[in-house]
Amino acid sequence: ADAPIEGTLKIGSVFPLTGGVAASAFAPIAAGLKAYIDYANEKGLLGDLELDLQLADDQYNAELTSGAVASLMEADVDMFTAIVGTPSNLAVRDTLNDNCYPQLLALTGSPDWAEPVDYPWTTGALTSYTVESKIYAGNIAEQFPDGAKVALFHVNNEFGQVFVDAFNELADDYGIDIVADQTIEAIDQTPPTAQLTNIAAEAPDAIMAAPLGAQCISFLTELANAKAVNAGWDPKVYISSTCALGLILDVTGPAADGLYTSANGYDFGDPANQEMPQIAEFFDVMEARGESELAISAAAGWWAGEITVAIIKQAMNSPEGLTRASIINAARNFEYVSNYALPGVVF
Repeated sequence: ADAPIEGTLKIGSVFPLTGGVAASAFAPIAAGLKAYIDYANEKGLLGDLELDLQLADDQYNAELTSGAVASLMEADVDMFTAIVGTPSNLAVRDTLNDNCYPQLLALTGSPDWAEPVDYPWTTGALTSYTVESKIYAGNIAEQFPDGAKVALFHVNNEFGQVFVDAFNELADDYGIDIVADQTIEAIDQTPPTAQLTNIAAEAPDAIMAAPLGAQCISFLTELANAKAVNAGWDPKVYISSTCALGLILDVTGPAADGLYTSANGYDFGDPANQEMPQIAEFFDVMEARGESELAISAAAGWWAGEITVAIIKQAMNSPEGLTRASIINAARNFEYVSNYALPGVVF
């Protein structure tokens, strides 16, 4: 872990590059990460240090993640960044910590990435789902001071469970009565018609939803259908920030209007934001790469690349120079304002 890294830094990451629903949502993020790493090399953001990004595919199947990471370790990568998905990161956390590989910026808001005593080599990238869920619960309480009936809809995996566990913890304190809890499997591409029918039967005042990828679209579409056949029922809808992508909401159309969600960075899909110099440059880079159609969905990967490079730069400037140890120390001891963060947001 203390061996000097010179000339080239090899970075590994694992994404669902193939495999249905998850791939359609997350594969463009890998393209954004690759675009920023190439951009950093072209612009010389790290001086003479060359970055070599190597991607592996786990199809959003945690059983495949270990093999994907093992292949990258055999290829002599020096660190990992932006592995997508809670199950995938959990599958390799022990291996990477036992072998002292930085596992930076896990692209998931699970609170599992904030356990530095047991897992000092792992850091997260997103606001914790527990924090996000509690914010939604608090807003529901504000809108329904006399109490609210709430239905839950979530993907049946660690990601969805973290959301609902945090929400359930506060339900009683906030006067929330949970009247339905409907789930969908992570790989299920079937519209959740039955789940929304069951939710509508309870006529909740609000719904908190944590679907995955393209399921965000099918959930909102089926919700619109359920509202259409239940006259007068118009619940407040809270949906996880993982669904708050311009591409997803645009494809969903009017069914996405009026949602409550959250974000800490600029929406790259907003035409007004696209005039900002740093965001306009991103679109120019993606166009030059022939990947304009991926740009909005790729923005999260571009942002992860920016933060990754900022960490590496600080590690390079440390007294010990660039090593795996200095990279993780930099990740745990730095303060950075992203070019793409909303005002007041500090990483």
